[in-house]
Amino acid sequence: MRELVHKEDTGGSTIVPGMSPRLLAPKTRLRGRGVPSPAGAHVTVEPVSAGNAPPPPSPTVARVGGTAIRLLKQGPRATMQRVAARVGPHLYLSDEHLWFERDLDLDLDLDPAPPLPEGLVLVPGTAAHFAVLEELHSVGVNEAQRRLDRGAQWWLVFDGDQPLFSCWVFRDWAPVLAAPGGRLALPPNAVVLEDSITTPAARGRGIAPRTWNRLAADLAGGPVQRILTKVAVDNAPSRKAVGTAHFTEIAIMSFRRVGPWKRTTVRSLGPAPAWLLDGLRAA
Repeated sequence: MRELVHKEDTGGSTIVPGMSPRLLAPKTRLRGRGVPSPAGAHVTVEPVSAGNAPPPPSPTVARVGGTAIRLLKQGPRATMQRVAARVGPHLYLSDEHLWFERDLDLDLDLDPAPPLPEGLVLVPGTAAHFAVLEELHSVGVNEAQRRLDRGAQWWLVFDGDQPLFSCWVFRDWAPVLAAPGGRLALPPNAVVLEDSITTPAARGRGIAPRTWNRLAADLAGGPVQRILTKVAVDNAPSRKAVGTAHFTEIAIMSFRRVGPWKRTTVRSLGPAPAWLLDGLRAA
């Protein structure tokens, strides 16, 4: 009976009939479709390298593969809920927000704001803090980087290395879905406070209003005279928190999107600035 000869770049070796070539060369792959019968043909085994390794999957394939893995781990119902949560707002969205304003000129008549609870620190967020975004259920890394690149300020409250609170302060513009192009232009004397998030474990400790008070104190006496923020109408805890931080209701905004069509309506509830009403009505 003939021997089946196994050839590699470093020389030849002999395979005993019936022995699998895989046993001889770990991390190698066979060129061709399987091993010929030991009737006499030669088999070339080629080491896997950067030059002949299979190409990585495309982003689309990777996304599909990730969805398949989640489907296996979480089940079809949980996977469909996750997909719907991401895709749904791009197809249909209807919500109402209240706009609040804090007049910094009136802060002179207020008692000094209480400091943060002992042991907590307020720090400006940078790219070095991106790892906490997922824990805070905040914006993604790419969006956070875009915001920082465009001059937005990110603020974080930590207890040791544990993030408890996050918020963004925008000058010149603010990300508002109901505004034209999703961006609301701001005058030089106003900033917008957005995406204020407190972790579940830290809620009820007054961290959010105390942080806002600290930021207001830092802005007072400068060119900024007003801080604006918006809260969902059905978010009673956040509405209470902004009231604690001396914000007052000035407008109510409704936004509806069905596919590519969207409509924004806004109504003044107090001395709302004209630039806010006009900017939202332009949508």
